[in-house]
Amino acid sequence: MNTEPGRMSPQRGRLLLNAVWSPLRRAPRWRWALAISGWTTLLAVLLAPSASPPRVVLVFGFVLVCPGLAVCLLLPMREAVERWVYGVALSIALAILLNTALTLLANGSVALRLVVLATITTVAVLIATVRDGGERQRLTLARAQEVEAR
Repeated sequence: MNTEPGRMSPQRGRLLLNAVWSPLRRAPRWRWALAISGWTTLLAVLLAPSASPPRVVLVFGFVLVCPGLAVCLLLPMREAVERWVYGVALSIALAILLNTALTLLANGSVALRLVVLATITTVAVLIATVRDGGERQRLTLARAQEVEAR
């Protein structure tokens, strides 16, 4: 089936959509929990009283662990301990860089800092999940390229 130059055939579009959507459907629940952790933390910050202990623990836990752990999913690592150590180190580094940049911009919003960290976390988890989709994803993409070659 020939289409206009620069346009994707409907069959290839469906195959590419399936190649992305299939790994997301089969993703472990902990990855989804990691992906939404920043957004739930932001919701807690917006709803909880200013210095309440649950809010402090939730924000501290998220900022200390989640963004770096999500970015570590993109890196090749063998050991779980290695992933956790790098995750905490990357989380601290991301938080310091973000705080420095927003301080230089004279923006003291905690919510903005959490939105940026939550976005980094969610995007990193989604990219890692689609990338780790496995052999089925590679076969589907090869089939899509085969269809386009015809």
